[in-house]
Amino acid sequence: MVVYFAGDGQLGNQIFQYMLLRSRFRRSYIVSRNFLEIKELFSNVSRVINIKKMNKSKFLTRCFRKLINLRIIGHCYVERTEYFGFPVEANMGDLIVVKGLLPFYYSELFFAQSENMFSCKIRLKIRDNIKNSAQKIISRFVVKNKSIGFVHVRRGDYLVHSVLGGVPVSLSLQYYYDAIMSIEKNHSSSIFWIILSDDISYVEEKFELIKNKVVLQNSKYIDFAIMSLCEYGVLSNSTFSWWASYFMDNRKACIAPKDWMGWRISCEYPKHISPSWCDLIKVIEGPFE
Repeated sequence: MVVYFAGDGQLGNQIFQYMLLRSRFRRSYIVSRNFLEIKELFSNVSRVINIKKMNKSKFLTRCFRKLINLRIIGHCYVERTEYFGFPVEANMGDLIVVKGLLPFYYSELFFAQSENMFSCKIRLKIRDNIKNSAQKIISRFVVKNKSIGFVHVRRGDYLVHSVLGGVPVSLSLQYYYDAIMSIEKNHSSSIFWIILSDDISYVEEKFELIKNKVVLQNSKYIDFAIMSLCEYGVLSNSTFSWWASYFMDNRKACIAPKDWMGWRISCEYPKHISPSWCDLIKVIEGPFE
């Protein structure tokens, strides 16, 4: 069987999409305009054909749409519905061709329905050259008797991105300080923090009170591998740090924001996205802003 997936999204979303498709179509080939980034990060993404870089990608897409319209092949589509009074997208089926983004896939609960959840973790392997590069970077900051933790600060498009009427979805500075202090109080006070962000000038200014730290910005693949090699983690409300924390080799404790993108109205969004391996803390705005 061949599965055509016409979704989009960056690295974290791509991993969710791939895991969803693999849990449902284990032995099928996946034809997609996406998945370029996960193939760069992982060495063993199997049976994926990317057509985005092909000269015929638009033609192939039109062909698939024609076959769908003629009802020669099935598909899964997205419709608009409501979630706590706000319009959101919802999945409407499970057929051969998967078209568009399926919001409920942002949850480990979906994958937990399949024994594939943890076997996927074993199969997906960060490329050795990426992991080795990340390890070399970390080794420059290893301090005797100190553990390594990461803080991921997502800003960029989150400063204007609207979810459930809450603008922006970017987390408060207070959240990050609360999370760091919680880990240091309840788990270990001897942690060297690696702060990763798409807004380096912001974190260099705002995280000056954190003494044992370094602010880094590498490629997204190196940053992902760095987080996976840490023992402690403070997540942003981003699927990027969600998956990086999932792949941590020696995870001791992680903190994630309660309600994820819906923190401003105290409503978890997407539903069930909160990772089970993380302690959740309420996001508030405070004196650190």
